[in-house]
Amino acid sequence: MRDLTRLASRIVMFFMQFYYRLARHSRVSYKAYIDGRTRLAGYNTIQDNVLLAGARIGRGTYICRGSNFTDAEVGAFCSIGRNVRIVNGQHPTRTFVSTHPAFFSPNGQPGFSFVREKRYEDCRYLDRERRVSVEVGADVAPYAIVGGVPAREIRKRFDDEQIAYLLASRWWERPFDELRKEADSFSDIGLFMKNGL
Repeated sequence: MRDLTRLASRIVMFFMQFYYRLARHSRVSYKAYIDGRTRLAGYNTIQDNVLLAGARIGRGTYICRGSNFTDAEVGAFCSIGRNVRIVNGQHPTRTFVSTHPAFFSPNGQPGFSFVREKRYEDCRYLDRERRVSVEVGADVAPYAIVGGVPAREIRKRFDDEQIAYLLASRWWERPFDELRKEADSFSDIGLFMKNGL
């Protein structure tokens, strides 16, 4: 039964990759895994060994190899480096002897389960308000640069007035032809604002 499930999953993944290549003008590696809940907005590049499960990836965003996004939302035109991991969920740590999902979830996340009913709500934070998101033009908050372990804001890319202007412009929703035509303005925030984009 497990082999049949894996085969079905592989077939769905193959057709998802084919669909995104043709209908969404995206480049998706055959070595990437994209589940049926994931949505690519288009013009995306998904490299080798990327896992996307329940992810929403904005238009023009590319994800380098080895990255893993589970129940995450990434804005448009983001650049995601190698081996970035965004995962959601939690494990029981107070009363359960083991934090392994085989002991509290019938969903078979590791490929098997020891229980028939859910004994712990491991995905209670996966609602729309608390899902992990990467905002427009930034690594976490809008136009902020975040790094380190644990991650913290290093600096903002622009001042508050410029960030407000960029967010109000919603440039990432414009047609590709318009973006191509105004591409020179994107090299200078002052020019972008001056040209009223």
